[in-house]
Order: sequence, then C-alpha cells, then structure tokens
Amino acid sequence: MLELFPQGFEEIEHPDGLELVAYTDDAGEERLWAAFGEVRADDVPADWEERWREFHRPVRVGPFWIGPPWETPATDAVPLVIDPGNSA
Repeated sequence: MLELFPQGFEEIEHPDGLELVAYTDDAGEERLWAAFGEVRADDVPADWEERWREFHRPVRVGPFWIGPPWETPATDAVPLVIDPGNSA
C-alpha cells in the first residue's frame, strides 16, 4: 500500500481481518485492482472534509494541552497546538 499510495492510506481492524482504505481517483482504483485482484469502491461522503476532525482530540500531558486548532485549550495548561491537516 505504501508503494501504491505513499501519500497515505487507512487501516481499519475488523474481528475477521484488516481493511485497507485508499481515498483515490479512478487511476488509483486501477492500481488497486492490479495489485490485489479484488477491491470495493464506495463514494466518499459529502461531509468528509469535516468528519476527519472527529478523530483528532486534545490530550493533557502534565502541564501541556496538546490539540488541534479547532479545539479550545484548557486555561490552566500550556497549549501546544498541532494542525493535523497541515502537511506543509
């Protein structure tokens, strides 16, 4: 998968195995067919641009609050803001 999608893919564990998910176009789907022989293609939900944020939650580590820019830091913590959507 890293060779096919070096920009990233998702692994989802299920009780009966592991699902590999690549968000790609038609050319990427063809690469998957060539590599694995069988794939399933689903349309990406319209709200995907916002839904990914659900997975990025702040954490508290000692005096530090570590979280994304759309969350509000704790007032009694030293904020460390990390934007998980910023690849630059």
